[in-house]
Amino acid sequence: MAPLPDVAEICQEVLTSDSQEDIYFIPALQGMGAPFWDNTMTASFVGMKRTTTTHELLKAVLESIIFQIKAVIDVMEEVAERLINQVMIDGGVSKNRALMSLLATLINKPVIVSEVEEFSAIGTMLVANPTMNEPAIQQTTIVPQAEQAVIRLKYEKWKRFIEKSDAFSEG
Repeated sequence: MAPLPDVAEICQEVLTSDSQEDIYFIPALQGMGAPFWDNTMTASFVGMKRTTTTHELLKAVLESIIFQIKAVIDVMEEVAERLINQVMIDGGVSKNRALMSLLATLINKPVIVSEVEEFSAIGTMLVANPTMNEPAIQQTTIVPQAEQAVIRLKYEKWKRFIEKSDAFSEG
């Protein structure tokens, strides 16, 4: 039996590759969540060709994660009528430094990544035991990178595909 591939390594490789394919993933596996809220939308790849590789599909899936995060941040800023200066990220995807770098560039804000993967568990622990001292937690700040600015153009195109998919799902 062949060993399982190192997913983190593959994701890093995919995100730092020079692939010029214009492939997008509409992540509506159970409808489209925030901020689009359309449970009739379905998932799809846009721009896929016969020559499209699995790495290119994976890159589209990973990019769709940060695209959806940006869409949520945009709505939050619009509703609050104020800018968000930085974004704090935790959870499994936060360990992917290449993806977090793309996110910082896409939203044009510093992204603060906690070394604790499930930061909400720390908050729950502190609420449950208010006498406990807050633990010192290592954090890394990732700043936008000018050489990755093409991700902003890809986001605008992805958002147009979401709008088209939304119109299609209503029919």
